[in-house]
Amino acid sequence: MNKTVSSRLIIVGVILIFSILTVFFSMKSYTIANINDIGIYRALGINKGSIILIYFIQILILSLKVSLLGTSLCYLITNAISAILVTYNTIAISLETYLIVTLCLICINVLIGIVPIMICLRRTPYQILSKSDI
Repeated sequence: MNKTVSSRLIIVGVILIFSILTVFFSMKSYTIANINDIGIYRALGINKGSIILIYFIQILILSLKVSLLGTSLCYLITNAISAILVTYNTIAISLETYLIVTLCLICINVLIGIVPIMICLRRTPYQILSKSDI
């Protein structure tokens, strides 16, 4: 493996870790803000699966908007730059790569985003409602 590829992998890895931590802590903050709603849902007898489904759909819609916007802008900008700089065509992104990256981002965001909700749902309704902190 040459130096360029390994340095690119390190950069991608750091960005991925930063992205995962950002999504996790954003969803943890969102869960804390909605702790009373979650506790009330549980106290009313709504099962954990239904609550997870509610938040899964919210995370999926948000992730679709953000991921599609971000990857589409990246795709358009890099291909525009590549068209301008004809000699350095290595920065162009193929449509296949764009679709794979977008799908991976959506999956990672949804999976990481649902973790704080699942952690919160381990507690009983009384524990959720009695504490303002998770």
